[in-house]
Amino acid sequence: MIAVSMAEATGSRGFTWWISKLVESIVSGKKKIKKSLLEMASTLDSIKLKLETVLTRLEHRDKELFEMAVKAMVNGDRDRASIYAGEVLEVRKLMKNVRTVDLALEKVKIRLETLTTMEDIGVELPGVIALLEAVRPQLQVISPELAASVDKVIMEVNNIVITTQAPAPRTVESVMIATPEAEKVLKEVEKQAEKEIEEKLPKLPENLMKLAEEKKPLSIVLVKQSQKPAEKPKSSIQSIKKRSSRKILTLEELESKVLEYIIDHGGFIDVSHCASELEVSRDAVLMALESLKSKGKVKIT
Repeated sequence: MIAVSMAEATGSRGFTWWISKLVESIVSGKKKIKKSLLEMASTLDSIKLKLETVLTRLEHRDKELFEMAVKAMVNGDRDRASIYAGEVLEVRKLMKNVRTVDLALEKVKIRLETLTTMEDIGVELPGVIALLEAVRPQLQVISPELAASVDKVIMEVNNIVITTQAPAPRTVESVMIATPEAEKVLKEVEKQAEKEIEEKLPKLPENLMKLAEEKKPLSIVLVKQSQKPAEKPKSSIQSIKKRSSRKILTLEELESKVLEYIIDHGGFIDVSHCASELEVSRDAVLMALESLKSKGKVKIT
């Protein structure tokens, strides 16, 4: 028999060369994973910035509604005061949800940054996925666009779990174990968000709180579009400008604006005129009306 050396068995470059390449490949793979984690953390930062913008808008809206509720109560207009006070409560619920998601994403972001310093990344990632999945329904209500961004992060995290070759049974089990932990974290941030909102915003006076909690639906009448002189056809450029000038409002903000319009017009709503006043589409106003009706805030007669 002819003895074959290790160098000959592994090729002309030798066993040491192959080992070094294997190590280099492993190190390169870990660097790519850590880079991906940092990119995901950056994506979450961008989402958080948008959530903070939404929160600021809601704070301004809360202040407006609070002042209008107090003014209506002082003027003896209980119906109007009830509507405004009820909207204050709804806006604050939304603010709590926004802040809850913001705090949860902050925890995920910090966790991802921490994982870049760890070796066994795959074992920790199911917990990250579970927390993102837990906040996704709330984020979907706030902004479907931002929820889609979180979906991408979840997919990327899943890809890393697969890349790190964590056994499937272990991964599934880890997610099952992580879910109660994610729910626990979510409850903690919800309490923190609620406390922050309560401390930051003034309390509704007791008489307004009672009116708000009555939740008496506002009777409204839909009227046909006002008759106007025929207008000259608008150019395509003018149409584009008009569409681009429309405001982007959350459903809750739009509902509040539509309610104000109804109150200001004595319980009547001209959908087309309302859309023009609010700088939104007619379909958006109809959607807001349907949502208000389903929530028992208005009754169409």
